[in-house]
Parts: sequence; structure tokens; C-alpha cells
Amino acid sequence: MNKIIIAFDGKHYSEGAVKAALHINSQQPSLLVGVFINGLTNYGQLVMQAPETPDLMAFIEEDQGKSIAEHKEKFRTACIEHNASFRMHEDKPLFIIEEMIRESRFADLLIIGGEMFYRNPKHKDEHAIHMLRNAIEKSECPVFVVPENFNPPQSVVLSYDGSASSAYAIRQFSYLLTSYTNLPVTLLYADNDPDDDVDLLPEKDLVEELIGRHFDNLTVTSLQGDFKAELHNYLQTQTNTIVVLGSFSDDRGFFDKLFQRSTANPLLENMTTPLFIAHK
Repeated sequence: MNKIIIAFDGKHYSEGAVKAALHINSQQPSLLVGVFINGLTNYGQLVMQAPETPDLMAFIEEDQGKSIAEHKEKFRTACIEHNASFRMHEDKPLFIIEEMIRESRFADLLIIGGEMFYRNPKHKDEHAIHMLRNAIEKSECPVFVVPENFNPPQSVVLSYDGSASSAYAIRQFSYLLTSYTNLPVTLLYADNDPDDDVDLLPEKDLVEELIGRHFDNLTVTSLQGDFKAELHNYLQTQTNTIVVLGSFSDDRGFFDKLFQRSTANPLLENMTTPLFIAHK
């Protein structure tokens, strides 16, 4: 049985995150832990850097306490209706990300609603993107980022560049979400020279040995051109699939490109593809 934490910040409750957790639990029973973190969301960097004083914490409690109580009841009801084992943690730190790191240290998987995390629904919030990126990069367990309209997956995409991180992510996915390993799986890799007859799949024999032990219905497909750019385009075309990502290591890093202002807003605000992200 895995321990899965579903993190909610302040006023934001993600139906998609709860739906994803319950679907995983229906396939492989887990302990679902709702983490309700009462902390600052959209009060600005100046306020966020203010000292942790009783008055400030009282303000946060007054502003968010009612929402958190409602969210806890919704989570409790959903778990009971689906016969899921669950617990709830309500923490009251000033900074949400630090608390999420502590919680993730003692969990197998962290689920975040990518469209709701730190969101102000009235306008595009660059701060929300920054906080989501921080949560992904600093989490001490794999992260499953899901859209609000989460549907049970029908396929899996493994993004692979030969790096330790991409191989690690594939292994973690196969260990944690075993019920999804029998779905049709596509291994994507970069082919920067499609006219060359040489197979450019990195560490071909070794990676095929690994994935052959965990995935029965496998297709290997190359992406031509810049891998990060083509992978980003590919993600936007997918529905009812899970994409498995590692933290690609290059001069800027995969996350630096994925979460740039120019690409992050369309991906996160029009999110249709759940992302399983694991890194060392």
C-alpha cells in the first residue's frame, strides 16, 4: 500500500487531484492523505517575506480557515463514498512550499492539481506557475500533476533522453503506478538525424531490458528535431494519457524550458495531460 498525499493550498481545492487519487486507489489500494496547508497565496512578495507574527497568522486563519474547513469536509466525503483509507493533515505554516517538502519526505507520491495550485481564477498568475515549479523541483517524492478534468488514463508516454533522471522517472512510475503499466505505452526519444540509418535510441539494449520487464504493450517512437520543443508540442496533442518525465539535465534544464512564461501558461491553464515527474 502506497502513501499518497494530495496537497491543497489555502483557498484552492482541486477536484482533479482528488479524482486522480481515488482512481489510483481503486486500482491499487493506498492511504490517501489530504494535506490542507493554511498559508499565504496572493498577498504579494512583500507580505510573504514578513515575519511570522501572531497577528499575521490570525489574518491568514480568518481569511482561509472557512475554506479549509469546507475542503476538508469535501475530501472526507469523497473518500468515504469511495471506501478509501484516508487521513487529513491541517498545517499552519507561513510558507506553503516548505511544508510540502516536509510532507513529501514521508510519502510515496504527491498529487497536485496543476490548474488550481496557488491560483487566482480571476487572472493569469505567474506566481502560481513559479510555486508549482518550486513544488515539483523540491518535492522529495515523485509528483503527479493533473488537470481538473482528469479522466482515467488509456495510455502512457515515457519521455526518454538517455539521462539518469529519465531512466529514474520510468522506474519510479513502474514501481508506484503498477496498475497503469499494462496500458499501451510509447517510449519517446530524440532523433536529430532522421536520414541516418543508425539507431539513436540511447543505451538501446539496456533501456529495452528495463522497460521490457515492466511494460507489456510497448511502442518505441522517435521525435525529430529539438526534443524538448517537440515533446512540449506532443504533450498538447494528448488526451487520456500520462506523460512520464525526469528532470532533463542540460545547460538550462528541461524545467527551465517547460515552465518559461512563453510556454507554461498554455500548458498549465489548458492542461489536458497528467504529468508524472520524478527526479533524484
